[in-house]
Amino acid sequence: MPVKAYRYRINPSKSQLSQMEQTLEICRWVYNETLAMRKNAWEQEQRSISYYESKRQIPIWKKERPELSTVHSQVLQDVSLRVDLAFKAFFRRLKAGEILDILDSREKDDTTVSRTLSRDSNLMETAFTSRR
Repeated sequence: MPVKAYRYRINPSKSQLSQMEQTLEICRWVYNETLAMRKNAWEQEQRSISYYESKRQIPIWKKERPELSTVHSQVLQDVSLRVDLAFKAFFRRLKAGEILDILDSREKDDTTVSRTLSRDSNLMETAFTSRR
């Protein structure tokens, strides 16, 4: 049985477009704060933060930043869930022994830094390539 797909075109007004941009900006802020919270917890205490711990942080952030109340709470919880899923996928791939290529493009000296982390070697190999 073929699956039907529907495509809708929306034409938001300027105020609707502004509201959508504000919602995306708030979601971006929550994503980055959740990510930073997890990173800091690991670097400082060597402990991981669960999805439920990060979800409980949202009401505290809402008290500090009232503009977070303009976005529905379930949307912000979904942002925290996406961070959790990204972490789980990363560590699942790492545990499976897949090679992770992390490509950092840096403007200084017009070079590209490529790092490859292999589970087998516990070593990070770095290659510098000049774009000149």
